[in-house]
Amino acid sequence: MRSSGVKYTTEGPVRTITDNKGQQIRLQIAKVEGVTDTVLLVDSDARIAKERSMYNLYVGRYEMGLEKIKAGIEGRGTKKRDKVQNHLGRLDAKFVGMRRLYDIDFTYNDKDVVTACPGQGMPRPTRPHA
Repeated sequence: MRSSGVKYTTEGPVRTITDNKGQQIRLQIAKVEGVTDTVLLVDSDARIAKERSMYNLYVGRYEMGLEKIKAGIEGRGTKKRDKVQNHLGRLDAKFVGMRRLYDIDFTYNDKDVVTACPGQGMPRPTRPHA
C-alpha cells in the first residue's frame, strides 16, 4: 500500500495463521488515513512468489517484443520512423508500465529511417513485496 502512496500505521502484533494448504499467512491491523473502517494487512510467502513470477513473465514478454522490433530494424523488416514507433506503441499498450523501466532510443537518418536499434534497458530490481 505504501508504494501506491497510501499512508497507514500498523497497530498490534503480527499474527501468523496457516491456510488449508499449510502455508503461513501474516495478518496485522492497520489504520489508514481518511478511512474509518478497519484495514487488515495480509502477507504470505506464496503470494510474494506468485507476484514475482508474474512480474518476471511480464518483463520477459516485453523484452521479447523489443527483440522483435530490433530484429526488424537489423534485418529486412520495418525501418521507417512511423512504423517503428507504431510497433513500440502497440507493445507499450500491451504491457502497460514497462516502458518506464527501459531506456529506448532510436537514431534516425535524414530520410526518417531507423539507423540504430533501441538500447536495451535494465529492468529495475523487483519490488520489495513482489
